[in-house]
Parts: sequence; structure tokens; C-alpha cells
Amino acid sequence: MIEIKLKGGMGNQMFQYATGRSLGLKYKIPVTLNTEYFINTPLGDTKREYQLDLFNIDKHIKIIDAENPIIKIIQKILQKFIGDRVSIFMTKLLLSVKLPVYLNGFFQNEKYFNNIRHILVKEFTLVNKISAEAERIKHQLESSQSVAINVRRGDYLRPDNIKLYGTCDIKYYNNAVTYIRNKMPNPLFCIFSDDQEWVKNEFKMSNAIFAGNDTLKDYEQMYLMTICKHNIIANSTFSWWGAWLNQNPDKIVIAPRQWMVDKTADELDILPKDWMQI
Repeated sequence: MIEIKLKGGMGNQMFQYATGRSLGLKYKIPVTLNTEYFINTPLGDTKREYQLDLFNIDKHIKIIDAENPIIKIIQKILQKFIGDRVSIFMTKLLLSVKLPVYLNGFFQNEKYFNNIRHILVKEFTLVNKISAEAERIKHQLESSQSVAINVRRGDYLRPDNIKLYGTCDIKYYNNAVTYIRNKMPNPLFCIFSDDQEWVKNEFKMSNAIFAGNDTLKDYEQMYLMTICKHNIIANSTFSWWGAWLNQNPDKIVIAPRQWMVDKTADELDILPKDWMQI
């Protein structure tokens, strides 16, 4: 049995699910999702909701909302001193001798689940229909050289978060846009953001549309990012998944080299090797 402790926003939940799903298929054992985090969110963490039910995930997966207190203590210790990579190694050892495993981590690396990409692309499709506004934008994106730009601000601007994550500045986005313009004629930029006022003030460009939290649900934004031809992402797992689920074989994905204030994307090993860094 594999039990996954879900935590964080949509993008992080997708990483955790994808890792557990891959291990469950490899070892042919059931997977359980633990959602207690969303009921008892630790003090200081941004309050989140369980969002995997937005997608067509495996219907055989059990969902529970309570956690064994002893397991919780052990997980905290292991997460602090060992981390994701060693946790996966230990997990495979335990599963090979048919012992239960409790996954607690973020697992932000496609190496954990790239072997089941074809399954995840199908499962990370939306259960419900998108809104009329999302449909309108979808038609524009499908009929153009569309480029998704994701700008993450929101909770990243909190004093504690900005010291940890930072934000991608307008220089990063301008450099990425210039690169795209030099690669293709007449791109259509679709700017997705949780801070529409900021992006409308900062992004002074022609041939751009804005599609943010004021008009679309977050899952609609991610869906629309996946159908763009190319992606310029933020230092955000949300836009990471928008680019990873993009099935255009010729896609250009541009990502920030500095993923956190004190960690580069290479140090974190979070980006696929064929994505460009600026």
C-alpha cells in the first residue's frame, strides 16, 4: 500500500499524485490519498483546497482525511533530514519487500513519473466543461501561434514567501518574449495571472490577451496553458504543469533560471532538460 500525504496548491498536488501513481503501477499495489492537510493546515501555510477531484484521476484510488499521529511524526523527521530523492529510494526498497509506504514530500521532478506520461496526460483532463469565456479564449489560442505567459504573484508577495521564492520580474518576461518573437512570426501572447492589475500595467505589448483570476477559474487557466503552442512559465508548479501537459511536439518552454531566492532550477533539478532557462 502507498499512502500519499497531499499538501500545497494544485501544482504540488499533481506532483504528489503523479509520483504515487507511477509507483503504484510499477509495484501493482493500491494507492491512497491523504487529504488531512487541507482540513488542518499548519499555521503559516497558505490555506488550500483539495483539487485533484477536478481531474479524471484513477477512480480506484481511495481518499482519506485522517493521519496516524505516529506516522506523522516519522514523516516530519524523514522529510527534514532526508528529503524527496532519498525518500523515493527508500520507498522502492520498502515496496520491493511488500511493506506499506507513506509518501510525504513535493517530488517536483518529472523523473519520478515520466514513464507514465501517456497516462497522466489523459488523467489530468478536466471533469467538468469550461466556461463560455474559457471557450472563447480557447478558440483564439488554437487558431494562432499562441504563447502562454504565466505570472505568479498573489501569496508569493507575502513577506515570508517573497524571502523564500521571490517573483519573476518584468525583465525576465521581456527577455522571454523577445526570444519568442525572434523565433516565430506573429505570436499571440496569452497572459495568465493572479494579479491582473500588475500585468496590465507592466505588459505593454501588441497582440496579447489577458486571462487571469478575474475572469477564469485556476483550473481553466491551467487547461488553456496546455493548449497553447508554447509556454513562458513562472517559478511556479502551477505553470510547470501547464507546460508539461502541453502536447505540442515542437513547443518552446522558457523557464526562470533562478527558481527560488537562493536556489537555481538546476540546483533543484526541477526542469526538464529540453526547457530553456533565462
